[in-house]
Amino acid sequence: MTTYSSTYALPSPGLADAPNAPAQFAALTAATETALNTVRDATGVNNLLINSRFEVDQRVASPATVTGASTGWVVDRWKCTSGTGATNVVTRTAISTGSFAGAPRYKMAWNRSVAGSSTSYLHQRIEDVRNGAGKSVTVTFNAAVSSGTSDVTVSLVQCFGTGGSPSSDVTTVGATTITVTTSTSTRHTVTISCPSISGKTIGSNEDSYLEVRINRASATGTGTVDLWEPQCVIGSTAPTYVARNPQQELALCQRYYWQWGPFQTGTAVMNGHCWSTTQMIGVLNFPQPMRTTPTVTFSANNDFTIASGGTAFTSTLMAATTTYPTGTRVDITSSGLTAGRGSWLENTADPTNAAIYATAEL
Repeated sequence: MTTYSSTYALPSPGLADAPNAPAQFAALTAATETALNTVRDATGVNNLLINSRFEVDQRVASPATVTGASTGWVVDRWKCTSGTGATNVVTRTAISTGSFAGAPRYKMAWNRSVAGSSTSYLHQRIEDVRNGAGKSVTVTFNAAVSSGTSDVTVSLVQCFGTGGSPSSDVTTVGATTITVTTSTSTRHTVTISCPSISGKTIGSNEDSYLEVRINRASATGTGTVDLWEPQCVIGSTAPTYVARNPQQELALCQRYYWQWGPFQTGTAVMNGHCWSTTQMIGVLNFPQPMRTTPTVTFSANNDFTIASGGTAFTSTLMAATTTYPTGTRVDITSSGLTAGRGSWLENTADPTNAAIYATAEL
């Protein structure tokens, strides 16, 4: 029997076996592949973008004011880059329940009060430049303005990372210019042919990425554009937007960034023991394995308290000494400790500010 294979290796009979079978089976195969294409990750959601509902904001960065060709975090995984001379204020804004059909909890209100002389853009980096290479990539989102219209475009940047001699970035701008109106029901779609990376060199540090940008050219002027539920998929069509479970979204964000605190007074950070009369040692485990060994920093050396033997000792130096993607050893310096005694670290010294940051961003 003559057979044909699909992407998912579904065989179809040859013409000699049944005259109509090839066409019928081809239609079945296409329908099956379309269904299989709607599931891309372990959560059952087809979206390369993380935190697409803007619900995770560990840094509490919003509202973010970004000016003069600088870049700043807005919420987890999302940044804004300001065009030269421009002023952007991007705010995660609650949407009134039931204000329009299918309204999510938050939108991103992107106000540009000064247009500047070059493009400003919201963007997210998708790990691994291999994603979408040589294929169609489709970006969709909802957007609205309170009055008038505003034009936006979408572009992709293929960054080959660092380490060794990686290839230069490749930027591809979508041919479609989207005119955003006052409609809250319009789902905007841009499909871009993402260039092949054949012959390119990826850096040895494993930090390459595909960046999705939503652009506002300086010529489009000032005003506020509201964005919500962006989606990026591989393929020329995008399925209906489906949100991930909030726990799954948080775990994905924590692969790149994790922040402990600030919390209420007396919140324990970690257990440990007094290695000497001047040093406590503890182990801090991250809630998720991080993308790579993170950089661990502390709000301030004296924001924490060692609790040991019924006495509180204020820290004078905090240091992450041995760090892995799954956790880090922390050495805390103080004085008056009893060597060998059990202890724990808490935030009593400054609960308003005490925090620990682990960063493995692209």
